[in-house]
Amino acid sequence: MATYQSISYVYFATNIQVNGKTVRITFKEGFTQPYKYNGTFTTPDPDIIKALESDRGFNSLYKRLDPDPVADERIPVKPAIPIAPKAKTNTDQAASAKAGATDDPPVGDTDPKDLIPVIGITSFQQAKNYFLATFPELKSADLKSIELVKQLAAEKGIIFTDWV
Repeated sequence: MATYQSISYVYFATNIQVNGKTVRITFKEGFTQPYKYNGTFTTPDPDIIKALESDRGFNSLYKRLDPDPVADERIPVKPAIPIAPKAKTNTDQAASAKAGATDDPPVGDTDPKDLIPVIGITSFQQAKNYFLATFPELKSADLKSIELVKQLAAEKGIIFTDWV
């Protein structure tokens, strides 16, 4: 996953050659108030990353925000599959009472060390793009609001370290 930012423009579009085909790249989601934040573009595609970094506009019209090429390898992206605990029956409850066992921790409590940290995501749109690129079964309509994106991150066990 690589994120690029326009150097001078809030909205910027350019064409690049990727494997012999022209691809339109759009840097968007920038704003000017209360301060200027230029448009960004995020992609997990290694062919587009290579084409962007070999293009003549690299470092003059746009720059890479996460310049560490090893960063993608350090952050494992694995979908978390929530497993619902089985319902306790009266015999299970009686057996646990005899054994002196404590109840399981409540579902939904996530140990912070079990979360997958994802760096470089600083906005709602970048988080949405990350989920759409990482989990192809998701649709853009599934991620309409910040609350839905944060809820999905919690379900998948993901924490965006740069997005507050």
